[in-house]
Amino acid sequence: MRAGRAARLFSRVGLLLTALVLVACQAAREPLPPPDLPLVPTPVEPFRLRPPAVPDTAPLELPPIHRSQLDNGLTLLVTERPDSEIVTLCYVSRDAGVDVSPMTAGHLRLATELLTQDGPLEQLGVEVSHAPDASLLCLTVLPDEVEAAFDALGRALVAPQILPTRVAAVRARWLELVDANPDAQRLAHRWLLGDRSIALSGPEVKASLERFDLVAAQRQIAASYHPRASALAVVGRVAVPEVMRLARARLGAWAPGVATQGVARLAEPPPPSPAPVRAIRAPRTQATLAMAFAAPSRSSPDRAAFSAVEQILGGMFSSRLNLALREGQGHSYGAYARYSPFRQDGVLTVVTHVAPTKVPEAVDRLLREVDAMATTLPSPLELQQSQRTAREALRAGLERTPTLAAALCELFVDGEEPEIWLRWDAAIAALSPAAVRDLAARYLTRRSPLMVVAPPEAVAALRRARPDTAVDSWPVTNRER
Repeated sequence: MRAGRAARLFSRVGLLLTALVLVACQAAREPLPPPDLPLVPTPVEPFRLRPPAVPDTAPLELPPIHRSQLDNGLTLLVTERPDSEIVTLCYVSRDAGVDVSPMTAGHLRLATELLTQDGPLEQLGVEVSHAPDASLLCLTVLPDEVEAAFDALGRALVAPQILPTRVAAVRARWLELVDANPDAQRLAHRWLLGDRSIALSGPEVKASLERFDLVAAQRQIAASYHPRASALAVVGRVAVPEVMRLARARLGAWAPGVATQGVARLAEPPPPSPAPVRAIRAPRTQATLAMAFAAPSRSSPDRAAFSAVEQILGGMFSSRLNLALREGQGHSYGAYARYSPFRQDGVLTVVTHVAPTKVPEAVDRLLREVDAMATTLPSPLELQQSQRTAREALRAGLERTPTLAAALCELFVDGEEPEIWLRWDAAIAALSPAAVRDLAARYLTRRSPLMVVAPPEAVAALRRARPDTAVDSWPVTNRER
C-alpha cells in the first residue's frame, strides 16, 4: 500500500518536473521583449472620433450641517448619515499652516509627526495633510470605534507627551530625507511658492531642522494646535448628541490657547526665469516633467471657472495634455494637471513622466499645449466635458463621507458657509469658451520654469534641441527660486 502511494507520488512529481522543463524550454525559445520598448500612439478607433454626448447634471443638494462650539472655543461641525457604514473625524487648525519663518521651516511637519505617530492615532490610521493655510488630521473608523477615535484625538491634542528621544529620531530621519531625491514637482512648487512650498528642500531648511529640539517641538505644538483656531468635523453614522458628549469629555479640558487670526502671506512674485526649461541630471530610469502656475484662491470669484481650466488642460482623460502626450504621440502613460486652491491664492501643477528618449519632444508638446490654453478657445465639447466633470467632482466630494468632512474643515478655515458650493456650481454651469481662455491667459503667465529631472543622456539631448535650457546636477546648489 505504501509502495503504491510512493509510486503515485513520484509519478506526479515527475509530471510536474516535465511541465516545468517544457515551460522553461518554451521561455528559452521565446525571450522576453527588451524592457525599453518605444511607446506607440493609441490607434484611432471609431468611438474616439465620436465621443458620447454629455448628459445633464443633477441639481446640487446641500447636506444638513449642525454647528456648535465648546466652551474653550473648539468648533464642532456634524453631519448625520444613518445609512453610512463609516464615520470620519477631521480635525483642522488654521494656525497650523506651513507659512512660517525660515528660522522654523519644517518644524510644523516634524511636530505634527510627533503628535500623530507611535500612538493611538497612528493605530487608527490617521491621515495628515498640510497646506500653506491649515493642517488636517483625519480618521475614518467604524461606528463602534468613534469613542476610541475621540480618545485618541484627546490624548494627542489636549496633553501631548513628547519624549526627547523621539524628537531626536524624527529630526535625524527628516535631515536624511531633505534633498535625498530630486523631484520635479517639488522644484516647481519651490520656484513659485518659495518658503510656502509644502515640500522641504534646500540648505535653509536643513539649518532650520537642525535647530529642532524638544523646546521647539513644544512651542510649535502650542502655537499651531489649540481650540480657538480649530474645528472638528464629524460625518457619518453618529448622532449629534453623542458627538457633543464625546467632544466635551475628551476635548473640553483642552486649554483655549491664543489664536493668531493671521492670514497666510502671499508668495512674492518669483524673478523672471532666465530659461523656460530647467533640467536636473539625476540617475533615473524615466524622466519627470513638472510645472507650477499661479491659481485663484478658494474664495476668489475665479475659483469655479478655473476648475474648467484644470479639466481641459490636464484634469480629464480626454484633456489636451493627455491627448497630446499619451494618445497622440505615445510619449507618456499620462499627463495630469491638479488645481490646489488655498485661502489666499492657489497653485496649478502639471506633471508627466516620459521615457528618456522622448524628453525633447515631450517638452515641446507640453509647452505648446500650455501656451495654447491661453490663446485658443475650448471647443464646445471640451467645455461641456469640463463643466460636467467639475460639477460631478463637487457633488462626489459632498456625497462621500471622508471628503465631506474635509470640505467642512475647509469652510471653517475660509470663514465661508455651505452656500458657497451652490455659487461654485452655478458659476461652472454658466461658463463660456471666452471666459475659460481669458482666465487661463490671466493666470498661466505667472509660472515656474518647466522642471525636467532626467538621466544625463536625456538632459544632453534636451540641451541640443533647446540650447536655452538651464542645466544642473543634483543636488541643486543654488536656491530654486
